Order: sequence, then C-alpha cells, then structure tokens
Amino acid sequence: MNIDQRHVDAVKAAWGNPNKVAEAGLNLLWSLADKLSFGTDHDDQASNALRAGVVAGLTAGETPEIFIEKLVAAFRDDG
Repeated sequence: MNIDQRHVDAVKAAWGNPNKVAEAGLNLLWSLADKLSFGTDHDDQASNALRAGVVAGLTAGETPEIFIEKLVAAFRDDG
C-alpha cells in the first residue's frame, strides 16, 4: 500500500490532537475506499480500517513518522 504525500502531511499536521488524527484517518479510509471500489464487499475496507486503528493505538506515543512507517509495513506484510 502506498500512502500519498497529502495523507502523510495530514497525519503530521494532526498529530497530538486525537480529533484531527481521527479526521485524517477517515479521509485516508475514504480515499482508499474510492480506489478499492467501495460497494459490494466491505470486508477488505473494514479490515484495513481496523489495521490502521490498531497501528495508531500501538504508536500513539511515537512520532507521526513512526506511525506512517508501521502502517505501510502492516499493509506490506499482508501482501
């Protein structure tokens, strides 16, 4: 999975404010949903959202760069 620079910038700008982090995450989810033709089968999208939420929780005390690195790795490890 590739995360484009505007989402990276949004995460960095929002880091430390839980409401803004959630908003950036939802924007990323909708962007991915558009690319994945959100419509008939929501399993992949729900799994992606759950994985992103888990990574966000695990890296909450880290920098936004660590979160982005771990998120990309989580999707890469999934194949």
